[in-house]
Amino acid sequence: MFCGWHVKGRTDRQDARAGSRSSGTRPPAWRVLIIDDDATFATALRGVLTRRGWDVTTAATVAQATDALARRPHRVVLSIPLEQGSGVELLQRIYDCVTDVRVIVTTTDESRLKQIRQFEPHELLRKPIDLGELLDALGPRAGEG
Repeated sequence: MFCGWHVKGRTDRQDARAGSRSSGTRPPAWRVLIIDDDATFATALRGVLTRRGWDVTTAATVAQATDALARRPHRVVLSIPLEQGSGVELLQRIYDCVTDVRVIVTTTDESRLKQIRQFEPHELLRKPIDLGELLDALGPRAGEG
C-alpha cells in the first residue's frame, strides 16, 4: 500500500542518537499516537503520557490517524472498533507505512480478536484497560532502561 509520504528510513535508534548529539543532554521525546474515538479517554491518556515525557498526538478518525502517521510515531495505541472507519484496515496501514513501531490495540470487540491477532500487535488489551498494563506495553522511551 502506498502511504503518500516517505516514512521509512532512519531507525528510531538513529533518531535518538542524532537528537542526543544535537541537544547534548538527552534524546528527544518518543512519539506516541493515540487513536481512539472516545475523547475523554484519549485526553486523559494524553495527559498521563505527556507528564511521563512522551510527545503525544491524538486522532479520533481513520483520516486523522492516517495524517498523523506522517510524524512516524514510535508507539501507537489503537482502539478497535472506531466509529468512523475500520480500525482493522488502519492497523494494516500502520504496519505498511511505519517501520519499527510498537502497536498496542485496545478493544471491546470480541468478534474481531482473531482478525486483530493476525497482525501480531505488540499487545492486545481488552477495555476497560488497566493503565499499568498499557504503560508496560508502551515500554521504555529512548534512553531509558
